[in-house]
Amino acid sequence: MNFLHFGRNFDLVLDFGFKPIFWTLPLFLAALYGLLVLHHFSRLWLLPGFLVLLGIFFAFPSFFAMIFGGFFALAFLLALTDWRDLAVPTWLNFSLVVLGFVALFGVLDPWQRLLESFGLLGIFAFLQNLGRYFMKKEMLGDGDLIFVLGLCLVFGWVSSMEAIFLGSVFGMFFVCIRGRVPMPFISFMSIGIFFDFLLGLLDV
Repeated sequence: MNFLHFGRNFDLVLDFGFKPIFWTLPLFLAALYGLLVLHHFSRLWLLPGFLVLLGIFFAFPSFFAMIFGGFFALAFLLALTDWRDLAVPTWLNFSLVVLGFVALFGVLDPWQRLLESFGLLGIFAFLQNLGRYFMKKEMLGDGDLIFVLGLCLVFGWVSSMEAIFLGSVFGMFFVCIRGRVPMPFISFMSIGIFFDFLLGLLDV
């Protein structure tokens, strides 16, 4: 068994074996293939998402299994929906925020995490209004802001910013390939947090 920190700002040390983590990665990549290659939404790709959820439960038999597994399951469904419709169900997005508030029971300083989360939400709300005023278009949707809040409540602001950065990099490749089309930002933030999560587990 190996003792590794998840990210540089997480509060607890997790005990797990390497094997469960690595067999979840191909399942996520299969789901990612469905997002990037298939041109229509298929319920078949819900299966890899829930298999990833089961893999995380297997890797973390604890309270954190429910938090991480629940987050990635919801994020996967939101990513699929955002990819298809460029919009997400409000109830599903707020479910992520509720999960984030539950996650506060497992951190050492919940008030700091809460302040970080709403601070990051405020920054993105400012950027949203900046885009509306100067560029006369919607750079960030309300659904993106709610997702950022849930993301930060669960993972903290450092991992959230890393995930947003990675998601933006993937998004730029998407724009280069597909041209000037609307970008499903929640989909790419979900990809970003998964890879940041994986790198944190490997202590990279």
